[in-house]
Parts: sequence; C-alpha cells; structure tokens
Amino acid sequence: MARDKNLIVVSADGRAYKADLGATAPTNATTVPAAFQAGDLGWCHEDGLSVDISEDRQNFGAWGNLGPVRTQVTKRTRTFKITALESSPFVMALYDSVPTPTPDGSGAFDYAISDAPDQDLGAWIFDTLNSGRIIRYYAANAEITGRESIVHNSTPMTAYTFTIQAYPDDSSVSLHKFVVQPSLAT
Repeated sequence: MARDKNLIVVSADGRAYKADLGATAPTNATTVPAAFQAGDLGWCHEDGLSVDISEDRQNFGAWGNLGPVRTQVTKRTRTFKITALESSPFVMALYDSVPTPTPDGSGAFDYAISDAPDQDLGAWIFDTLNSGRIIRYYAANAEITGRESIVHNSTPMTAYTFTIQAYPDDSSVSLHKFVVQPSLAT
C-alpha cells in the first residue's frame, strides 16, 4: 500500500461516555446507544484521550544461548486516561463514586461521600473525531481505577482526571474498536 496522508488521524475532538454494566453495546462508530447518552462526560481537556497497553513478559532462554530465544506475555492491561472539564452532577458523582444526584429547581444538589465506595463497574465508549475520521473504543466491562487530584484556584480550570481499566469478558475480549476512515471508501 502506498503512503496516504488521508490516513493520518489528528484527534481534534472527542467524546467519552459511561453506562451501566450490561448496557446495549454500540454496533458502529457513529451511533451512541441511548443508555450511554446520560453518561456523557461533556467537554474534556485538550490533552484528549490517552490509551495505554501495558504488558509484562517472561523471557525464556535456551541451553547454550546467552539471550532469550522467546518471550511470553504474562499480563496485559488496557487503560484509558481522560480529563473531564464540566462540573456536572454526573462528572462530580463519577469522581466521588456516588450515584448521580438530581439538582433542585435552583440548580443546587448535594450528596454524601463514603470512605468505602462500591466497585464501580460499567461500560465505556471513547470516541476520537476529526473530519469524518472516527476511532471508537468500546469497553463493555471497565472500572475507574485512578482519580487525580482536583485543584481549585484561579489558574487551571477545575478538572476531573480519570484512569479507566478495561477488563476481559468470558471470551478474553477487553475492548472493541470501530473505525471510520473515509479515504478507504470504495
């Protein structure tokens, strides 16, 4: 295949959504299932989405050889990192591991934060978007495994940074990727 600059993706925009575990899965890169729409993180930081695959490997040597002759993956972890900028009831509750509160007529809401939160498993969609190019990551079983500090002052925006780890299903599938590349259309 010849080089094609139209296949270079600059993720100029993106979205992140969370739904309850067992929510209807997306079937393509362009439609967001209804169950995910209430779990829209809204505006996210310009750093975008970080996708990480971390692997541990074991080296195997052979008699008479000084270096490894083979390696085997012994552990693989897939994580996503994203920073939400909106202090919405959904994002704030997600950060604090509590159910999403409903604001009253004046926009006020409150909630109690437990020191022993339940495990917050859910399904996640991460979309990267640019000029019709879409890369969608769908994790049917994932969990927030990290939350960075929130800084409240006049310099940075208040932001909620999450690390989300995808877990494999019974078929060892932890992630489904949907891609739209208009330059590949026939």
